[in-house]
Amino acid sequence: MFLTLPLGAKETQRAETVIFQYGTLEALLEGVYDGDLRVGTLSEQGTLGLGTFNGLDGEMIVLDGEVWQVPVTGIPQQPSPQVRSPYASVVPFKAQRTGIIGPQPSKDALFRALDGMAPNPNLFYAFRIQGTFATLQARSVPKQTPPYPRLTEVVKQQAVFEHSNITGTLVGFRSPDYAKGLRAPGYHLHFLADDRTAGGHLLDLSTTGELAVEILEVRDLRLHLPDSEAFAGAKLSGDKAADVRAVENE
Repeated sequence: MFLTLPLGAKETQRAETVIFQYGTLEALLEGVYDGDLRVGTLSEQGTLGLGTFNGLDGEMIVLDGEVWQVPVTGIPQQPSPQVRSPYASVVPFKAQRTGIIGPQPSKDALFRALDGMAPNPNLFYAFRIQGTFATLQARSVPKQTPPYPRLTEVVKQQAVFEHSNITGTLVGFRSPDYAKGLRAPGYHLHFLADDRTAGGHLLDLSTTGELAVEILEVRDLRLHLPDSEAFAGAKLSGDKAADVRAVENE
């Protein structure tokens, strides 16, 4: 006979806090750009996250449970729940800690400041960062058609959007180094403007004012893999660290 003891508040929150991930970064690097995960299904798994769409048709931002698509035009739109994704991550976001970060000259400086608020390098963290950005550089890529090139080739076609004094929200994750292959190690953030006129994958930024930071520590990752010939045939081995740096524009 087994007895199930009630979880304490802290353990209950951890049990409910799971990153749901569909697909792997390594498969995306190899050109697996079509999946069977519908946007409507994804939004049932979490309220904050990021990813992309079939054919690499734009950057995905999930904020407050809403899914946004930033195509190569740089103008956000809300996709149909039936639109599908080859790669995405979401989490039911409830901040465990909050803080204020002062002016930052660059993305890398911001990341160093965030490291001080997320001290465990071996856990996953989800972030929601709000404020006005003196400068912000974001990107999206054009939709691809088969036969798909590798992701390192696609990012050479990226459209880069330059913004000044723009107010909005950064959402995303910091993943530990051992997660490489599944996810991009380190920070991966996407941006959505408050007025929903701009967004994309974060490339760089600077701030002159304060940023409000909300952080969620995550110890559980649920991985769902595509059921496709493309995924089955992808070469998911070898060291792709240089490819990850290239596609993340590090």
